[in-house]
Amino acid sequence: MRDETIVREFVLENRENLDLLERALIGLEEDPDTLVGMYRSINTLRGTSRLLGFRKLAALCYEGETLVNRMEHGLLATTPDITAALRKMVQASRQMLLSIVQTGTEGEQNNQDLIETLIRLQENPNSWPAGRPSQASLIVSQR
Repeated sequence: MRDETIVREFVLENRENLDLLERALIGLEEDPDTLVGMYRSINTLRGTSRLLGFRKLAALCYEGETLVNRMEHGLLATTPDITAALRKMVQASRQMLLSIVQTGTEGEQNNQDLIETLIRLQENPNSWPAGRPSQASLIVSQR
């Protein structure tokens, strides 16, 4: 059984993290330095979700965190598809937090399609920064 006080604090803190994340997504194209804050917000939500046993929320955030990490390290460029997927992750996370408040569980929503989208975007060559070679060209050049 989870301590209700801890869960309330978890929800409150992570609503604030999601607010920060939403604001960062708005300014992402103008200020790539916001990626650090975005990563921290998602990382906090993922970690505390996992600690409290909210596995569905943690799994969703894990893929968003990995995507932002790849962007932060210059492995992916910001694209409209990435921004849209991260916004959907924020919305889905908010829905789960609301369900946690109302029922004590993450709810019945299925986020598998969104998780698969976040995974796909992590490897999307169209999201690579200009000048980064494609996987195909790397394989050909190694022969």
